[in-house]
Amino acid sequence: MQKVYVEGMQGIGDNIFQRPFVKALARRGNQVWIKTSLPEFYADIPSIHFVKSNTTLRTQQKNESRTALNYENAPTGVFIRKKIFYGNAELQKPGGIFAHGRIAFGVQPENLDLPSWKLPDIGIREGMKVALIRPTTERKEWHHSARGPLNSHVSEVSMLLKARGYFCVSVADLQPGQEWIPDEEPYADLKLHRGELSITQLMALVERADIVVSGSCLISQASFAYRRPLIFLGGGCGGSNHHTKVTDETIMDLSRCLFIYPDKYCMCQLMKHNCDKRISNLREKVNGWLDAKDF
Repeated sequence: MQKVYVEGMQGIGDNIFQRPFVKALARRGNQVWIKTSLPEFYADIPSIHFVKSNTTLRTQQKNESRTALNYENAPTGVFIRKKIFYGNAELQKPGGIFAHGRIAFGVQPENLDLPSWKLPDIGIREGMKVALIRPTTERKEWHHSARGPLNSHVSEVSMLLKARGYFCVSVADLQPGQEWIPDEEPYADLKLHRGELSITQLMALVERADIVVSGSCLISQASFAYRRPLIFLGGGCGGSNHHTKVTDETIMDLSRCLFIYPDKYCMCQLMKHNCDKRISNLREKVNGWLDAKDF
């Protein structure tokens, strides 16, 4: 048995990405410590210990301050340190973040998944078909205006799903001056845009959803983990956010995912580039897929 200390990344999506590698390390009989603001994402893994991240990231900081799980000190004595980080250079290589994860963690990942949590009563009646809608937002702490799809496209898909009988729930954690919707607010029957759901409640909603509409972000990563039908709308910065950069078909099922990209999809890796995000014939593309999949 060895002690392994994982100094993980603090993005919510990054913690989802890290989980299959942490599972593999623990499966080898190691005692694993992980520096994270989201210990709930790993709590079902045996021989796991949590080290406080002291992150300044707003949403993650809220979770770290109110979690019921116990934090410990980093391991002492002899231990193996795994410092996890990826950037543009790693994303340029074949296989994207999961290929880099194999190198950084030194193990083959297990299947991508997440624990289950209880969804609070937010007005979803039994028998409702639920579409989870993730609007494109921008935030001060990591201002990436290039990545997300146009909210006009998100809204178009949301209204299409509404017409097909779905109850559309839109989620965000907006705060003036910190995180905002840069253009139009997409259509939804229920808008939870003020951080009403905790991170684990948000994950419970992803698992409950019958279909998810999202760009490349934590919601799409959670959809992959829960194997939910996903309409993935590309925005820009494709060199870092094309789905081939952030997925791995050997550990997840992409057969129920529709990937739609702009007509002139920009493969830059610039966070504030004015990428052309326009998608033509979006309704036809979505309707054809829905009809073929019988969702």
